[in-house]
Amino acid sequence: MKNTSDSFSFSVGEFCSLFCFVRQAKNEHGRWVDVEYPTYYSCGTNARDIVIEPQGFLVAKLIRFKGKYKTECRLKFDRWKSIPPVYSNTFVDYIDKRQLLK
Repeated sequence: MKNTSDSFSFSVGEFCSLFCFVRQAKNEHGRWVDVEYPTYYSCGTNARDIVIEPQGFLVAKLIRFKGKYKTECRLKFDRWKSIPPVYSNTFVDYIDKRQLLK
């Protein structure tokens, strides 16, 4: 994820925790579906925020799902209700098709 701003930086997490990120996958109808939910936890160390500076970028590692359904995936960052969500580049991965069901 790249911050294309020249002057605005924003926090996306704390210490080793990225918050408000959700993995999405395309279903068989081409619609994006959340396939996981945000995890919120605190390490209690008051460690520095994870900030994307102007023109900076974030590379995220993800736990791979097991499955046979090959589809496009992306990360959705949705922290502020007043600002539309931000999406990562898409990538191809395999998931269990049951993850597309609510």
